[in-house]
Formats: sequence, structure tokens, C-alpha cells
Amino acid sequence: MHPDAYARFTRPHTRVLRQLVLDLEFFVADINLLGVFSVESRVKTFNSAIAKAERIQIPIDQLQDIGGLRIVVATKNDVMVLMEFFRRRADISKDLKILKEEPVARASGYRSTHLTAEFSGHYSRSVFPGKLEIQIPTIFEHAFNFVSHSLAYKSPLSHDKAWLGWFREVSDALLAVDELAASLQRDAYGGGTVDASRAPLSVPLYQRVVRQEFGEEVSTSDAVHSVAWFTDRGADTVAKLEAFFRDDEVMRLWQEFSDYEALSRRKLALTTSKVTFWMLFGTNVSLARELLAKVRSGE
Repeated sequence: MHPDAYARFTRPHTRVLRQLVLDLEFFVADINLLGVFSVESRVKTFNSAIAKAERIQIPIDQLQDIGGLRIVVATKNDVMVLMEFFRRRADISKDLKILKEEPVARASGYRSTHLTAEFSGHYSRSVFPGKLEIQIPTIFEHAFNFVSHSLAYKSPLSHDKAWLGWFREVSDALLAVDELAASLQRDAYGGGTVDASRAPLSVPLYQRVVRQEFGEEVSTSDAVHSVAWFTDRGADTVAKLEAFFRDDEVMRLWQEFSDYEALSRRKLALTTSKVTFWMLFGTNVSLARELLAKVRSGE
């Protein structure tokens, strides 16, 4: 492939990366308290792409990492939240697909979470599909990978097996620290003292409030969507969410639906989850009353 042809080939990759980074900025702003350390995007240079294609013996246009995005986060808990960002983008756009997502742990000590995405149409402004490699390492994984680049990976230095084994021990030690940090983060949000009036609504704090108010567990996936939903409706702090969940009128409605179930011996799907009930009717009490009246009349 000629350099000019490569430049044309990679234009869609550049467009997609810019759009994804912009979408990511808004997502991070909406979710709150998400530990994003850095965001870097790049398109492989022509020489780099040629070298890799020759090394693994495939055509340039079949490389999966022509475009790359690396998002360094605090802990594995933040990795899970960011994965939902990309899944959500793929769900709402037929022009972006997640082809593969996997935790990567190589013999060299390299660790990260990788996604391979395919884009086309709206995202790329091109009739030709392309692929991106998205890396989401924690800051501890990134620390090892950064040191590895200068001492081992693509380094002019050579090492014996003993040195490589010791170097791998650094990765293993950082993995233990990484797991401890994730555990401490969960404990901090799950049991630490919170200034409800000042604490912005975030995924772990949303899960905590739902657990405390309703005794229900919410998955990370559902919490990501719910935080954006409540933030859009003004419940952007822990105190505001608590006030919303403690609304007397909505609580009475819940009780009326529950009482009807007990008396009629009819199970209503609406009462399987309090948090779902509040999201459905908390901002539209009149709709709930109309529905209850229809249920009681047998419609």
C-alpha cells in the first residue's frame, strides 16, 4: 500500500477516534467520580503499520489496531464502568460493533483489558468499515506497561531468563496491589461516611443508596444507565436521590399496588423492584394512579 493510499485509508479511523473521545468526555462528566487518569488516541504511522503487517504476515487493511484508544483508570471497578460506555455506544448505534472484549495477561507481565471494535457508516463517514483496538488498563497495569516499554518490550536491551522472571514478579506484585485498591474502593463507597448533600451521584454511590433505601442490589450495567437517567432529571447528588426515593406519595402508591396484589392474589410485574417502580412513576404519579384504577376495574 502506498503512503497516500494509507492516508486515505486511515481518515475514517481519525474521525471515529475524535467522536469516541468526545462521547467519552460527556460520559465521564455524567457518571461522576469515575477514576479516569488519562485518555490517549493514535493512528499507526505508515511505517509502523507496514512493519507490523510484515511481521505477522497479513495485509495492512486487516490489522485490528490501525486506530488505538487507551484509557487509563484507577481500578478494575472503573474498567467495568467504562466497558458499559462502549457497550452502550454499540447498542444505540448500528455503525459501531464490539467484536471482542477480553482481559489480557501475557507471559511478559503485560496486563490490560482490550476491546476490538468495528465501525462504519455514521461513525466513520466512509463506506468502508474499519477496526479499533481499545485498551483500558488500570493505573497499576499502566505503570508496569510503561516501565516495560523502556526495559523490555521493543527495547534494544536483551535479558536472560532470570532477569525476565524477576521483572515478571513486578507485574505480579502490582496485580496484588491492584486487587487491594479495587477492594478498598468498593469498601470506601459501600461503607464510608458520605456527605450526602455534596457527594455527586456516581455508580457505586447509586448502588449504595438503592441498597440502603430498598434493600435491592443493582448491577454495574444497570447502575451506569440509571446514574445518567437520574442526573438528567436533576437528582445529581446522593441527597437528592435519597429525597426522591423517600417521596411519600410514591411510597403510598407502591403500598397501594402491593395491597392490591395481596387482596386480589394477582402478581403485578410493576412491584418486582422498588427502584424500577420509582423510575417508572416517581416523575409521573398521575400515570401510576390511572394504571392502578384500570387494574382495579379489571381492564
